[in-house]
Amino acid sequence: MVSTLYPNPASHTNRLHTYLATGAEPRYQQRLDAGEEGLTVHALPIAEVLDGLQAGLIGQALHVSSILLALRVAGRLR
Repeated sequence: MVSTLYPNPASHTNRLHTYLATGAEPRYQQRLDAGEEGLTVHALPIAEVLDGLQAGLIGQALHVSSILLALRVAGRLR
């Protein structure tokens, strides 16, 4: 586990847990559940993710912090 974040601790008790999986490779066709039509998965180079963060393409604070913490745990960010 990379981290546990608290989205709004002043008024809610929910938590966001971030995990880092390494060495993953696609082995099977994607099977979407009902309501997930149109969902796609894209593997991006780390540099492109960082560029997206800086450009504001990834702007949700919990996503940004989870990405940065995971990169640090992976040794890709100091």
